[in-house]
Amino acid sequence: APPPLTPEELAFNKERAASEENDPLYPYKIYNDNDGWEWAHSERDYTDMEPNILKFPKPDILQVSYGQDTFRKRAKKRTFKTWNLKKLFAKPGIMTLMECDYEPAGSVNYQRGIGFENCAYVNDKEEAGIFDGHLKNMNFGNSGLASVILKNGQAVQAAYVNREGKTARVHYFDNGADHFVEGLARTVKDGKLGFINEKLNIVISPQYDFAFPFSNSAALVCNGCKFVAEGEHTSVVGGKWGYINKGGVVIVPIQHEKDKLPNPPVREPDAKPVEIHLSLPIPAGKAYAYFDIYTGGDQMAYKKIKTRPLILVVRFDDKELRQTIANCEDVSHGTAAGGGTKTELEVAECDADRYWLITEKGKVLVQKGEWDKRDNIVAEISLPHGITNAVMPK
Repeated sequence: APPPLTPEELAFNKERAASEENDPLYPYKIYNDNDGWEWAHSERDYTDMEPNILKFPKPDILQVSYGQDTFRKRAKKRTFKTWNLKKLFAKPGIMTLMECDYEPAGSVNYQRGIGFENCAYVNDKEEAGIFDGHLKNMNFGNSGLASVILKNGQAVQAAYVNREGKTARVHYFDNGADHFVEGLARTVKDGKLGFINEKLNIVISPQYDFAFPFSNSAALVCNGCKFVAEGEHTSVVGGKWGYINKGGVVIVPIQHEKDKLPNPPVREPDAKPVEIHLSLPIPAGKAYAYFDIYTGGDQMAYKKIKTRPLILVVRFDDKELRQTIANCEDVSHGTAAGGGTKTELEVAECDADRYWLITEKGKVLVQKGEWDKRDNIVAEISLPHGITNAVMPK
């Protein structure tokens, strides 16, 4: 059995507890066979220390160097102590230690499922954090973000984290973290969904029972809906449905039955491109261009969208430029009617009109008309210096 605390230590502990009764990490002593009793103090003590005194010999082990100013003159000289983070932080109702699954830096053909114990925590506000030893081991890639799966028994969560350690929980989708679509990803809190941007800031607060990703600047959302398992998949049924835009403004009231939901407002052609930041940049010196046709979003749109926008998409560096150039009731695109060359990339048929996607020196054009008369330029996007032509993505 560990030796009892001295009267002085008991008095000191009582004094500190009384002065910091609102501090969830109250001071106490833990015992191990190597060093005997060790002090474990509040987070405030750690942040008040001099710089460069926190070390992580192992991802779940914290080593602290402290001195006279740290613990109210208890120490005569600087001392090194070591704490097990699992013992220090795992307090019911305050923090839950999590197992992590992430791609380590420098890994090749990494397969998820290995897992790292005690690499993160989730507090009682549903905020996640990654311990420093694991943060340095993550592969952030060109986006500056790393995705991580957090597990505690059967509970599974997903999050994104940046190099500074800022973390945001996101919707767990397709066995991973929700993808950023049109610059936004779905975030989760208290069982509600909202949206964050690639800076991990909330742009639409979690308030919906479910939300689909944005498509053509509109997201399908519902309240009062429920999940129903259908074999290996899950569908969302019941409730009231509507659409929101990227500002969180309701553009179709959330009061419709799913099978009676009206279409979102038709987007008018853009006078200029709308820029979206790409989390995964295009390789240096390359540019991609293609036509995108909005078909109604996702599998939840039961009705065929009558009017659909024809969108020009150009990607280079870390930018995606999207410009709606026409709205069509009868639309198709491809290379069957022409295009498919180094300069004529693609052709779209919109009702009775044809739109030609052309790449020339330093720019991308959309020309309207027949193959022998295409003098009506409806869109033009310049490429960065050093990129001569765009190509179709594979």
